Amino acid sequence: MSAAVRRRVVLLASFLFSQAVVLLILRMPAVPGDGSWLKAFRSYFSFDQLSYAAIASTTASGVSGLPEPFTETGQSYYPSLWYRILGWLASLTGSSVPTLWTVAGWAILALAVGVVGWVGYRISRQAWAPALVGPALTIGTLSIVTHDYWYLTLESHATLWGPFGSLYVLNAEVAGASLVAMALAIGLRVVAGPPLGRRATVVWLVVAAAMLGLVANIQTYTFFAGITIALAWLAAIGLMRSRSRALLIATAALVVVTLVAGSRVSAAIGGLATFGLLVLCTLPGIWAVARSQWRLLVAPAVVLVLFAVPQALIVARGILDKDPFLTYRQDASQLLGVPWWAALVSSAPVIAVWLFAVLAERGTGERSVPVRAGLAALAFATLMLTFNDWWGFAQEPYRLWLAMMMQSLLLLAPIVALSIARLRERPAAARSPWVVAAAGAAVVLVGLSVLDFGAFRAYVKDSGVVRFDAARYAAMATLTEQTTGLISGGPCVDPQELKVATRKPVAYYNQGIAWPDNKAAIDAVVSDWRSNAFNPDALRAAKVGYLITDSACGTTWPVEGTMGVAKAGSLDYADDAGSGTLTLWRILT
Repeated sequence: MSAAVRRRVVLLASFLFSQAVVLLILRMPAVPGDGSWLKAFRSYFSFDQLSYAAIASTTASGVSGLPEPFTETGQSYYPSLWYRILGWLASLTGSSVPTLWTVAGWAILALAVGVVGWVGYRISRQAWAPALVGPALTIGTLSIVTHDYWYLTLESHATLWGPFGSLYVLNAEVAGASLVAMALAIGLRVVAGPPLGRRATVVWLVVAAAMLGLVANIQTYTFFAGITIALAWLAAIGLMRSRSRALLIATAALVVVTLVAGSRVSAAIGGLATFGLLVLCTLPGIWAVARSQWRLLVAPAVVLVLFAVPQALIVARGILDKDPFLTYRQDASQLLGVPWWAALVSSAPVIAVWLFAVLAERGTGERSVPVRAGLAALAFATLMLTFNDWWGFAQEPYRLWLAMMMQSLLLLAPIVALSIARLRERPAAARSPWVVAAAGAAVVLVGLSVLDFGAFRAYVKDSGVVRFDAARYAAMATLTEQTTGLISGGPCVDPQELKVATRKPVAYYNQGIAWPDNKAAIDAVVSDWRSNAFNPDALRAAKVGYLITDSACGTTWPVEGTMGVAKAGSLDYADDAGSGTLTLWRILT
Protein backbone atom coordinates (compact mmCIF):
# COMPACT_ATOMS: atom_id res chain seq x y z
CA MET A 1 0.00 0.00 0.00
CA SER A 2 1.46 3.34 -1.06
CA ALA A 3 1.81 6.25 1.37
CA ALA A 4 -0.93 8.19 -0.46
CA VAL A 5 -3.40 5.32 -0.23
CA ARG A 6 -2.52 4.70 3.42
CA ARG A 7 -3.13 8.38 4.11
CA ARG A 8 -6.59 8.24 2.52
CA VAL A 9 -7.48 5.13 4.51
CA VAL A 10 -6.44 6.78 7.77
CA LEU A 11 -8.34 9.94 6.85
CA LEU A 12 -11.53 8.00 6.09
CA ALA A 13 -11.17 5.94 9.27
CA SER A 14 -10.71 9.15 11.27
CA PHE A 15 -13.92 10.66 9.93
CA LEU A 16 -15.84 7.43 10.52
CA PHE A 17 -14.48 7.11 14.06
CA SER A 18 -15.73 10.55 15.04
CA GLN A 19 -19.13 9.83 13.50
CA ALA A 20 -19.29 6.56 15.44
CA VAL A 21 -18.67 8.49 18.67
CA VAL A 22 -21.50 10.87 17.73
CA LEU A 23 -23.83 7.90 17.28
CA LEU A 24 -22.71 6.54 20.66
CA ILE A 25 -23.59 9.87 22.30
CA LEU A 26 -27.01 10.01 20.62
CA ARG A 27 -27.94 6.32 20.82
CA MET A 28 -31.36 5.80 22.40
CA PRO A 29 -32.16 2.97 24.80
CA ALA A 30 -33.39 -0.12 22.98
CA VAL A 31 -36.95 0.32 21.71
CA PRO A 32 -38.92 -2.76 20.60
CA GLY A 33 -40.30 -2.81 17.08
CA ASP A 34 -38.70 -2.45 13.69
CA GLY A 35 -37.71 1.18 13.15
CA SER A 36 -39.81 2.39 16.08
CA TRP A 37 -36.85 4.31 17.51
CA LEU A 38 -37.36 6.85 14.74
CA LYS A 39 -40.76 7.76 16.18
CA ALA A 40 -39.64 7.69 19.81
CA PHE A 41 -38.87 10.80 21.80
CA ARG A 42 -36.16 10.91 24.44
CA SER A 43 -37.58 11.05 27.99
CA TYR A 44 -34.27 12.47 29.16
CA PHE A 45 -34.99 15.92 30.72
CA SER A 46 -38.02 15.92 28.46
CA PHE A 47 -40.10 18.74 30.00
CA ASP A 48 -38.68 21.57 27.90
CA GLN A 49 -38.01 19.29 24.93
CA LEU A 50 -41.68 18.35 24.58
CA SER A 51 -42.54 22.04 24.76
CA TYR A 52 -40.12 22.73 21.93
CA ALA A 53 -41.70 19.85 20.00
CA ALA A 54 -45.02 21.63 20.50
CA ILE A 55 -43.67 24.50 18.40
CA ALA A 56 -42.88 22.08 15.58
CA SER A 57 -46.28 20.39 15.98
CA THR A 58 -48.09 23.74 15.75
CA THR A 59 -46.21 24.60 12.57
CA ALA A 60 -46.85 21.12 11.14
CA SER A 61 -50.60 21.67 11.63
CA GLY A 62 -50.44 24.71 9.35
CA VAL A 63 -50.57 27.48 11.95
CA SER A 64 -48.65 30.54 10.77
CA GLY A 65 -47.05 33.36 12.72
CA LEU A 66 -45.39 33.06 16.12
CA PRO A 67 -48.11 32.17 18.63
CA GLU A 68 -47.66 30.47 22.00
CA PRO A 69 -47.41 26.89 20.72
CA PHE A 70 -49.85 25.02 22.99
CA THR A 71 -52.90 27.30 22.97
CA GLU A 72 -51.89 28.90 19.65
CA THR A 73 -52.71 32.34 21.07
CA GLY A 74 -50.59 35.29 22.15
CA GLN A 75 -47.12 36.11 20.88
CA SER A 76 -43.96 34.04 21.16
CA TYR A 77 -40.62 35.85 21.37
CA TYR A 78 -38.69 32.60 21.62
CA PRO A 79 -36.16 31.96 18.81
CA SER A 80 -38.00 29.07 17.18
CA LEU A 81 -36.73 28.85 13.59
CA TRP A 82 -35.30 25.33 14.00
CA TYR A 83 -38.56 23.95 15.40
CA ARG A 84 -40.56 25.67 12.69
CA ILE A 85 -38.27 24.09 10.08
CA LEU A 86 -38.96 20.68 11.66
CA GLY A 87 -42.69 21.43 11.51
CA TRP A 88 -42.53 22.45 7.86
CA LEU A 89 -40.60 19.29 7.03
CA ALA A 90 -43.09 17.15 8.95
CA SER A 91 -45.97 18.72 7.02
CA LEU A 92 -44.15 18.40 3.70
CA THR A 93 -43.04 14.78 4.12
CA GLY A 94 -45.89 13.41 6.21
CA SER A 95 -43.40 12.29 8.84
CA SER A 96 -43.92 12.68 12.57
CA VAL A 97 -42.27 15.50 14.51
CA PRO A 98 -40.28 13.00 16.67
CA THR A 99 -38.93 11.39 13.49
CA LEU A 100 -37.79 14.69 11.98
CA TRP A 101 -36.44 15.74 15.40
CA THR A 102 -34.11 12.72 15.49
CA VAL A 103 -33.09 12.65 11.83
CA ALA A 104 -32.51 16.40 11.35
CA GLY A 105 -30.77 16.82 14.72
CA TRP A 106 -28.39 13.95 14.05
CA ALA A 107 -27.75 15.13 10.48
CA ILE A 108 -26.73 18.69 11.40
CA LEU A 109 -24.51 17.48 14.27
CA ALA A 110 -22.87 14.87 12.03
CA LEU A 111 -22.28 17.58 9.41
CA ALA A 112 -20.67 19.86 12.00
CA VAL A 113 -18.36 17.11 13.26
CA GLY A 114 -17.40 16.35 9.67
CA VAL A 115 -16.70 20.01 8.83
CA VAL A 116 -14.62 20.57 11.97
CA GLY A 117 -12.70 17.38 11.23
CA TRP A 118 -12.09 18.49 7.64
CA VAL A 119 -10.73 21.83 8.89
CA GLY A 120 -8.46 19.99 11.33
CA TYR A 121 -7.07 17.97 8.45
CA ARG A 122 -6.71 20.98 6.13
CA ILE A 123 -4.78 23.14 8.59
CA SER A 124 -2.61 20.37 10.10
CA ARG A 125 -2.25 17.97 7.15
CA GLN A 126 -2.57 15.15 9.68
CA ALA A 127 -4.86 12.36 8.45
CA TRP A 128 -5.78 11.44 12.02
CA ALA A 129 -6.97 14.97 12.88
CA PRO A 130 -10.70 14.32 12.24
CA ALA A 131 -10.58 11.53 14.85
CA LEU A 132 -10.16 14.11 17.62
CA VAL A 133 -13.52 15.80 17.08
CA GLY A 134 -15.97 13.11 18.18
CA PRO A 135 -14.07 12.15 21.36
CA ALA A 136 -13.80 15.85 22.29
CA LEU A 137 -17.57 15.78 22.80
CA THR A 138 -17.26 13.04 25.44
CA ILE A 139 -15.09 15.19 27.74
CA GLY A 140 -16.90 15.78 31.02
CA THR A 141 -16.62 17.99 34.08
CA LEU A 142 -14.84 15.63 36.52
CA SER A 143 -18.16 15.35 38.35
CA ILE A 144 -17.85 11.59 38.90
CA VAL A 145 -14.46 12.15 40.53
CA THR A 146 -15.43 15.20 42.58
CA HIS A 147 -19.13 14.66 43.31
CA ASP A 148 -19.85 10.98 42.49
CA TYR A 149 -22.42 11.91 39.84
CA TRP A 150 -22.17 12.63 36.13
CA TYR A 151 -23.10 16.33 36.38
CA LEU A 152 -22.70 19.10 38.94
CA THR A 153 -25.85 20.64 40.43
CA LEU A 154 -25.73 24.33 41.35
CA GLU A 155 -28.39 26.72 42.66
CA SER A 156 -31.96 26.56 41.38
CA HIS A 157 -32.00 24.32 38.28
CA ALA A 158 -28.48 25.18 37.06
CA THR A 159 -26.26 22.25 36.12
CA LEU A 160 -22.79 21.81 34.64
CA TRP A 161 -22.12 18.81 32.40
CA GLY A 162 -20.07 17.83 29.37
CA PRO A 163 -21.25 18.52 25.79
CA PHE A 164 -22.86 15.08 25.59
CA GLY A 165 -25.40 16.16 28.21
CA SER A 166 -26.69 18.85 25.86
CA LEU A 167 -26.24 16.99 22.57
CA TYR A 168 -28.34 13.94 23.43
CA VAL A 169 -31.65 15.83 23.28
CA LEU A 170 -31.07 16.95 19.66
CA ASN A 171 -32.97 20.21 20.18
CA ALA A 172 -32.34 23.68 18.73
CA GLU A 173 -29.35 24.13 21.01
CA VAL A 174 -27.68 21.26 19.12
CA ALA A 175 -28.59 22.80 15.77
CA GLY A 176 -27.31 26.21 16.87
CA ALA A 177 -24.12 24.76 18.34
CA SER A 178 -23.51 22.85 15.11
CA LEU A 179 -23.89 25.98 13.00
CA VAL A 180 -21.63 28.02 15.30
CA ALA A 181 -19.01 25.26 15.30
CA MET A 182 -19.02 25.14 11.51
CA ALA A 183 -18.81 28.94 11.28
CA LEU A 184 -15.85 29.11 13.67
CA ALA A 185 -14.15 26.16 11.98
CA ILE A 186 -14.47 27.88 8.60
CA GLY A 187 -12.95 30.99 10.16
CA LEU A 188 -10.06 28.87 11.43
CA ARG A 189 -9.57 27.43 7.96
CA VAL A 190 -9.46 30.93 6.47
CA VAL A 191 -6.96 32.42 8.94
CA ALA A 192 -4.79 29.39 9.75
CA GLY A 193 -4.96 27.13 6.72
CA PRO A 194 -3.30 27.24 3.32
CA PRO A 195 -3.70 30.71 1.73
CA LEU A 196 -6.89 31.43 -0.19
CA GLY A 197 -7.53 34.02 -2.88
CA ARG A 198 -9.44 37.17 -1.96
CA ARG A 199 -12.67 36.00 -3.59
CA ALA A 200 -12.54 32.58 -1.91
CA THR A 201 -11.79 34.22 1.42
CA VAL A 202 -14.81 36.51 1.15
CA VAL A 203 -17.06 33.64 0.07
CA TRP A 204 -16.04 31.46 3.02
CA LEU A 205 -16.38 34.34 5.48
CA VAL A 206 -19.84 35.16 4.11
CA VAL A 207 -20.89 31.52 4.56
CA ALA A 208 -19.58 31.55 8.12
CA ALA A 209 -21.31 34.87 8.87
CA ALA A 210 -24.61 33.58 7.50
CA MET A 211 -24.41 30.51 9.73
CA LEU A 212 -23.59 32.61 12.76
CA GLY A 213 -26.34 35.14 12.08
CA LEU A 214 -28.89 32.39 11.52
CA VAL A 215 -28.27 31.06 15.03
CA ALA A 216 -29.82 34.23 16.50
CA ASN A 217 -33.15 32.87 15.24
CA ILE A 218 -32.48 29.37 16.57
CA GLN A 219 -30.94 29.53 20.07
CA THR A 220 -30.11 32.71 21.95
CA TYR A 221 -27.33 31.58 24.28
CA THR A 222 -25.49 29.69 21.56
CA PHE A 223 -25.63 32.83 19.42
CA PHE A 224 -24.19 34.94 22.25
CA ALA A 225 -21.37 32.42 22.66
CA GLY A 226 -20.62 32.26 18.94
CA ILE A 227 -20.71 36.01 18.29
CA THR A 228 -18.56 36.73 21.36
CA ILE A 229 -15.91 34.23 20.26
CA ALA A 230 -15.94 35.55 16.69
CA LEU A 231 -15.65 39.23 17.65
CA ALA A 232 -13.04 38.56 20.35
CA TRP A 233 -11.04 36.44 17.90
CA LEU A 234 -11.03 39.17 15.27
CA ALA A 235 -10.10 41.75 17.92
CA ALA A 236 -7.26 39.60 19.24
CA ILE A 237 -5.83 39.22 15.74
CA GLY A 238 -5.91 43.00 15.34
CA LEU A 239 -4.21 43.65 18.68
CA MET A 240 -1.52 41.01 18.12
CA ARG A 241 -0.70 42.10 14.60
CA SER A 242 -0.83 45.85 15.18
CA ARG A 243 1.14 45.65 18.44
CA SER A 244 -0.44 48.98 19.27
CA ARG A 245 -0.10 49.87 22.94
CA ALA A 246 -2.82 52.52 22.58
CA LEU A 247 -5.34 50.02 21.22
CA LEU A 248 -4.42 47.49 23.92
CA ILE A 249 -4.91 50.12 26.64
CA ALA A 250 -8.22 51.15 25.08
CA THR A 251 -9.40 47.53 25.08
CA ALA A 252 -8.36 47.03 28.71
CA ALA A 253 -10.10 50.26 29.70
CA LEU A 254 -13.34 49.18 28.01
CA VAL A 255 -13.21 45.82 29.78
CA VAL A 256 -12.79 47.60 33.13
CA VAL A 257 -15.68 49.93 32.32
CA THR A 258 -17.86 46.94 31.46
CA LEU A 259 -17.03 45.18 34.72
CA VAL A 260 -17.46 48.30 36.86
CA ALA A 261 -20.38 50.05 35.21
CA GLY A 262 -22.19 47.14 33.57
CA SER A 263 -24.68 46.65 36.40
CA ARG A 264 -25.67 50.32 36.34
CA VAL A 265 -26.08 50.24 32.57
CA SER A 266 -28.20 47.10 32.94
CA ALA A 267 -30.47 48.82 35.47
CA ALA A 268 -30.96 51.69 33.02
CA ILE A 269 -31.43 49.88 29.69
CA GLY A 270 -31.94 46.21 30.58
CA GLY A 271 -29.75 43.12 30.77
CA LEU A 272 -29.95 42.06 27.13
CA ALA A 273 -28.93 45.49 25.88
CA THR A 274 -25.88 45.36 28.18
CA PHE A 275 -24.39 42.84 25.76
CA GLY A 276 -23.45 45.90 23.72
CA LEU A 277 -20.76 46.68 26.32
CA LEU A 278 -19.10 43.35 25.58
CA VAL A 279 -19.19 44.10 21.86
CA LEU A 280 -17.70 47.53 22.61
CA CYS A 281 -14.69 45.87 24.27
CA THR A 282 -13.74 44.25 20.95
CA LEU A 283 -13.95 47.37 18.78
CA PRO A 284 -10.36 48.67 19.21
CA GLY A 285 -8.92 45.36 18.01
CA ILE A 286 -11.47 45.03 15.22
CA TRP A 287 -10.59 48.57 14.11
CA ALA A 288 -6.96 47.48 13.79
CA VAL A 289 -8.00 44.73 11.35
CA ALA A 290 -10.62 46.79 9.51
CA ARG A 291 -8.15 49.54 8.61
CA SER A 292 -6.34 47.27 6.20
CA GLN A 293 -8.82 44.44 5.55
CA TRP A 294 -12.16 46.23 5.37
CA ARG A 295 -12.87 44.90 1.88
CA LEU A 296 -12.81 41.36 3.29
CA LEU A 297 -15.05 42.22 6.24
CA VAL A 298 -17.84 44.36 4.77
CA ALA A 299 -19.80 41.58 3.05
CA PRO A 300 -19.61 39.12 6.00
CA ALA A 301 -20.63 41.88 8.43
CA VAL A 302 -23.67 42.83 6.32
CA VAL A 303 -24.71 39.20 5.93
CA LEU A 304 -24.32 38.56 9.67
CA VAL A 305 -26.61 41.49 10.51
CA LEU A 306 -29.20 40.58 7.87
CA PHE A 307 -29.47 36.99 9.09
CA ALA A 308 -29.58 37.93 12.77
CA VAL A 309 -31.92 40.92 12.58
CA PRO A 310 -35.32 39.12 12.31
CA GLN A 311 -35.13 37.69 15.84
CA ALA A 312 -33.53 40.88 17.16
CA LEU A 313 -36.48 42.92 15.87
CA ILE A 314 -39.00 40.52 17.39
CA VAL A 315 -37.37 40.75 20.83
CA ALA A 316 -36.84 44.51 20.56
CA ARG A 317 -40.54 44.98 19.88
CA GLY A 318 -41.41 42.93 22.95
CA ILE A 319 -39.00 44.89 25.14
CA LEU A 320 -40.40 48.22 23.93
CA ASP A 321 -43.93 46.96 24.61
CA LYS A 322 -42.81 45.90 28.10
CA ASP A 323 -44.06 42.38 27.46
CA PRO A 324 -44.59 40.60 30.83
CA PHE A 325 -43.13 37.34 29.50
CA LEU A 326 -39.81 38.98 28.62
CA THR A 327 -39.75 40.63 32.06
CA TYR A 328 -40.32 37.21 33.63
CA ARG A 329 -37.51 35.68 31.56
CA GLN A 330 -35.09 38.31 32.82
CA ASP A 331 -36.11 37.71 36.43
CA ALA A 332 -35.85 33.95 35.93
CA SER A 333 -32.12 34.34 35.20
CA GLN A 334 -31.45 35.02 38.88
CA LEU A 335 -29.76 32.34 41.02
CA LEU A 336 -28.34 30.70 37.89
CA GLY A 337 -24.75 31.87 38.33
CA VAL A 338 -21.63 29.72 38.29
CA PRO A 339 -19.40 29.88 41.39
CA TRP A 340 -15.74 30.39 40.54
CA TRP A 341 -14.74 27.07 42.16
CA ALA A 342 -17.34 25.17 40.10
CA ALA A 343 -16.18 26.86 36.89
CA LEU A 344 -12.54 26.07 37.68
CA VAL A 345 -13.08 22.40 38.57
CA SER A 346 -15.60 21.65 35.83
CA SER A 347 -13.49 23.42 33.19
CA ALA A 348 -10.22 21.81 34.28
CA PRO A 349 -10.00 19.26 31.41
CA VAL A 350 -10.70 21.98 28.83
CA ILE A 351 -8.27 24.38 30.51
CA ALA A 352 -5.55 21.72 30.37
CA VAL A 353 -6.12 21.13 26.64
CA TRP A 354 -6.21 24.89 26.05
CA LEU A 355 -2.97 25.37 28.00
CA PHE A 356 -1.24 22.65 25.99
CA ALA A 357 -2.23 24.42 22.75
CA VAL A 358 -1.03 27.79 24.11
CA LEU A 359 2.37 26.38 25.08
CA ALA A 360 2.70 24.45 21.83
CA GLU A 361 2.15 27.65 19.82
CA ARG A 362 4.90 29.56 21.63
CA GLY A 363 7.85 30.45 19.45
CA THR A 364 6.10 29.74 16.17
CA GLY A 365 6.26 33.34 15.00
CA GLU A 366 3.84 35.35 12.92
CA ARG A 367 2.19 32.33 11.33
CA SER A 368 0.65 31.31 14.66
CA VAL A 369 -0.96 34.70 15.40
CA PRO A 370 -4.45 33.63 14.21
CA VAL A 371 -4.33 30.49 16.36
CA ARG A 372 -2.99 32.27 19.43
CA ALA A 373 -5.64 34.94 18.91
CA GLY A 374 -8.30 32.24 18.79
CA LEU A 375 -7.05 30.74 22.04
CA ALA A 376 -7.08 34.18 23.66
CA ALA A 377 -10.62 34.76 22.38
CA LEU A 378 -11.82 31.50 23.91
CA ALA A 379 -10.41 32.50 27.29
CA PHE A 380 -11.88 36.01 27.16
CA ALA A 381 -15.32 34.88 25.96
CA THR A 382 -15.51 32.07 28.52
CA LEU A 383 -14.67 34.33 31.44
CA MET A 384 -17.00 37.15 30.40
CA LEU A 385 -19.98 34.91 29.60
CA THR A 386 -19.59 32.45 32.47
CA PHE A 387 -19.58 35.30 34.98
CA ASN A 388 -21.96 37.56 33.05
CA ASP A 389 -24.05 38.15 36.18
CA TRP A 390 -21.07 40.05 37.62
CA TRP A 391 -21.30 42.81 35.01
CA GLY A 392 -25.03 43.21 34.48
CA PHE A 393 -25.78 40.99 31.50
CA ALA A 394 -27.27 38.36 33.85
CA GLN A 395 -28.48 35.87 31.26
CA GLU A 396 -28.42 32.36 32.76
CA PRO A 397 -24.64 32.15 33.22
CA TYR A 398 -24.63 28.37 33.53
CA ARG A 399 -26.24 28.03 30.09
CA LEU A 400 -23.54 30.22 28.59
CA TRP A 401 -20.87 28.16 30.34
CA LEU A 402 -22.34 25.04 28.72
CA ALA A 403 -22.34 26.74 25.31
CA MET A 404 -18.75 27.93 25.74
CA MET A 405 -17.47 24.51 26.77
CA MET A 406 -19.00 22.91 23.69
CA GLN A 407 -17.60 25.51 21.32
CA SER A 408 -14.22 25.48 23.04
CA LEU A 409 -13.86 21.72 22.65
CA LEU A 410 -15.00 21.75 19.02
CA LEU A 411 -12.55 24.54 18.17
CA LEU A 412 -9.71 23.08 20.23
CA ALA A 413 -9.87 19.73 18.40
CA PRO A 414 -8.46 21.06 15.09
CA ILE A 415 -6.16 23.49 16.93
CA VAL A 416 -4.63 20.65 18.94
CA ALA A 417 -4.04 18.71 15.71
CA LEU A 418 -2.27 21.76 14.27
CA SER A 419 -0.23 22.25 17.46
CA ILE A 420 0.91 18.62 17.47
CA ALA A 421 1.89 18.94 13.81
CA ARG A 422 3.95 22.05 14.60
CA LEU A 423 5.62 20.38 17.57
CA ARG A 424 6.68 17.54 15.30
CA GLU A 425 8.39 20.16 13.13
CA ARG A 426 10.22 21.47 16.23
CA PRO A 427 11.39 18.42 18.23
CA ALA A 428 13.13 20.58 20.84
CA ALA A 429 9.91 22.46 21.63
CA ALA A 430 8.06 19.17 22.02
CA ARG A 431 10.52 18.18 24.76
CA SER A 432 9.97 21.38 26.73
CA PRO A 433 9.05 20.44 30.32
CA TRP A 434 6.13 22.88 30.22
CA VAL A 435 4.70 21.34 27.07
CA VAL A 436 5.21 17.83 28.42
CA ALA A 437 3.58 18.74 31.74
CA ALA A 438 0.61 20.37 30.02
CA ALA A 439 0.18 17.39 27.70
CA GLY A 440 0.33 15.01 30.66
CA ALA A 441 -2.18 17.03 32.67
CA ALA A 442 -4.51 17.17 29.67
CA VAL A 443 -4.37 13.40 29.14
CA VAL A 444 -5.02 12.66 32.82
CA LEU A 445 -7.82 15.17 33.30
CA VAL A 446 -9.52 14.32 30.03
CA GLY A 447 -9.26 10.62 30.82
CA LEU A 448 -10.83 11.10 34.27
CA SER A 449 -13.55 13.34 32.86
CA VAL A 450 -14.67 10.66 30.41
CA LEU A 451 -15.94 8.71 33.44
CA ASP A 452 -18.80 11.24 33.40
CA PHE A 453 -19.73 10.04 29.93
CA GLY A 454 -20.01 6.43 31.07
CA ALA A 455 -22.34 7.43 33.91
CA PHE A 456 -24.31 9.61 31.48
CA ARG A 457 -24.96 6.62 29.22
CA ALA A 458 -26.24 4.64 32.20
CA TYR A 459 -28.57 7.54 33.06
CA VAL A 460 -29.83 7.70 29.47
CA LYS A 461 -30.66 4.00 29.56
CA ASP A 462 -32.73 4.47 32.70
CA SER A 463 -34.50 7.61 31.40
CA GLY A 464 -36.17 5.68 28.56
CA VAL A 465 -38.25 7.12 25.72
CA VAL A 466 -41.77 8.27 24.91
CA ARG A 467 -43.06 5.96 22.17
CA PHE A 468 -45.19 8.15 19.93
CA ASP A 469 -45.69 5.16 17.62
CA ALA A 470 -47.78 3.48 20.35
CA ALA A 471 -51.46 2.82 19.73
CA ARG A 472 -52.49 5.21 22.53
CA TYR A 473 -51.05 8.25 20.75
CA ALA A 474 -52.52 7.18 17.41
CA ALA A 475 -55.91 6.91 19.15
CA MET A 476 -55.50 10.45 20.54
CA ALA A 477 -54.88 11.79 17.05
CA THR A 478 -57.83 9.92 15.54
CA LEU A 479 -60.24 10.85 18.32
CA THR A 480 -59.47 14.57 18.11
CA GLU A 481 -59.19 14.80 14.34
CA GLN A 482 -62.44 16.77 13.91
CA THR A 483 -62.22 18.91 17.04
CA THR A 484 -61.83 22.68 17.00
CA GLY A 485 -60.73 24.85 19.88
CA LEU A 486 -58.76 23.96 22.99
CA ILE A 487 -58.37 20.41 24.29
CA SER A 488 -57.46 19.46 27.85
CA GLY A 489 -56.41 16.13 29.28
CA GLY A 490 -57.65 14.21 32.27
CA PRO A 491 -55.45 12.29 34.72
CA CYS A 492 -52.53 10.47 33.05
CA VAL A 493 -52.97 12.44 29.82
CA ASP A 494 -49.86 14.58 29.63
CA PRO A 495 -50.73 17.87 27.86
CA GLN A 496 -47.32 18.09 26.19
CA GLU A 497 -47.62 14.57 24.79
CA LEU A 498 -51.21 15.32 23.79
CA LYS A 499 -49.99 18.31 21.75
CA VAL A 500 -47.31 16.34 19.91
CA ALA A 501 -49.66 13.43 19.22
CA THR A 502 -52.63 15.47 17.99
CA ARG A 503 -51.14 18.79 16.77
CA LYS A 504 -54.28 20.42 18.19
CA PRO A 505 -54.50 23.48 20.49
CA VAL A 506 -54.05 22.32 24.09
CA ALA A 507 -54.87 24.11 27.36
CA TYR A 508 -51.32 24.30 28.62
CA TYR A 509 -48.15 26.36 28.22
CA ASN A 510 -44.49 26.41 29.26
CA GLN A 511 -43.95 29.62 31.22
CA GLY A 512 -40.30 29.82 30.14
CA ILE A 513 -41.07 29.74 26.40
CA ALA A 514 -44.18 31.83 25.74
CA TRP A 515 -47.43 32.91 27.41
CA PRO A 516 -50.99 32.61 26.06
CA ASP A 517 -53.51 35.44 25.93
CA ASN A 518 -55.68 34.01 28.72
CA LYS A 519 -52.78 33.08 31.00
CA ALA A 520 -54.71 33.21 34.31
CA ALA A 521 -57.48 30.93 33.03
CA ILE A 522 -54.98 28.42 31.60
CA ASP A 523 -53.05 28.55 34.89
CA ALA A 524 -56.21 27.44 36.69
CA VAL A 525 -56.73 24.50 34.31
CA VAL A 526 -53.11 23.37 34.63
CA SER A 527 -53.24 23.70 38.42
CA ASP A 528 -56.36 21.53 38.59
CA TRP A 529 -54.80 18.94 36.28
CA ARG A 530 -51.68 18.73 38.42
CA SER A 531 -53.74 18.28 41.58
CA ASN A 532 -56.01 15.68 39.90
CA ALA A 533 -59.08 17.90 40.36
CA PHE A 534 -61.94 17.95 37.84
CA ASN A 535 -63.25 21.51 37.53
CA PRO A 536 -65.54 22.03 34.52
CA ASP A 537 -66.07 25.69 35.42
CA ALA A 538 -62.32 26.33 35.11
CA LEU A 539 -62.34 24.52 31.75
CA ARG A 540 -65.14 26.73 30.50
CA ALA A 541 -63.42 29.88 31.76
CA ALA A 542 -60.33 28.90 29.76
CA LYS A 543 -62.54 28.27 26.70
CA VAL A 544 -61.65 24.58 26.61
CA GLY A 545 -63.91 22.78 24.16
CA TYR A 546 -62.90 19.15 24.74
CA LEU A 547 -61.52 16.88 27.44
CA ILE A 548 -59.80 13.52 26.93
CA THR A 549 -59.76 10.84 29.64
CA ASP A 550 -58.07 7.43 29.70
CA SER A 551 -59.67 4.37 31.31
CA ALA A 552 -56.22 2.89 31.96
CA CYS A 553 -55.43 5.65 34.45
CA GLY A 554 -55.56 4.73 38.12
CA THR A 555 -57.15 8.10 38.92
CA THR A 556 -60.64 8.81 37.58
CA TRP A 557 -62.63 12.02 37.28
CA PRO A 558 -66.44 12.16 37.72
CA VAL A 559 -66.92 13.41 34.18
CA GLU A 560 -69.86 11.26 33.08
CA GLY A 561 -73.11 12.72 34.32
CA THR A 562 -71.65 16.15 35.04
CA MET A 563 -73.91 18.97 33.92
CA GLY A 564 -72.59 20.74 30.85
CA VAL A 565 -70.34 17.86 29.76
CA ALA A 566 -71.35 15.48 26.95
CA LYS A 567 -69.61 12.39 25.59
CA ALA A 568 -68.33 13.05 22.06
CA GLY A 569 -66.71 9.70 21.28
CA SER A 570 -64.39 6.96 22.49
CA LEU A 571 -61.71 4.72 21.05
CA ASP A 572 -60.04 1.56 22.32
CA TYR A 573 -56.29 1.11 21.99
CA ALA A 574 -54.00 -1.83 22.62
CA ASP A 575 -50.42 -2.81 21.88
CA ASP A 576 -47.37 -4.03 23.76
CA ALA A 577 -47.11 -0.60 25.44
CA GLY A 578 -50.55 -0.86 27.07
CA SER A 579 -54.30 -0.89 26.50
CA GLY A 580 -57.39 1.06 27.48
CA THR A 581 -60.12 3.33 26.19
CA LEU A 582 -59.79 7.02 25.41
CA THR A 583 -62.97 9.05 25.79
CA LEU A 584 -63.56 12.47 24.29
CA TRP A 585 -65.90 14.79 26.19
CA ARG A 586 -67.45 18.00 24.88
CA ILE A 587 -67.42 20.90 27.36
CA LEU A 588 -70.66 22.76 26.72
CA THR A 589 -70.85 26.52 27.18
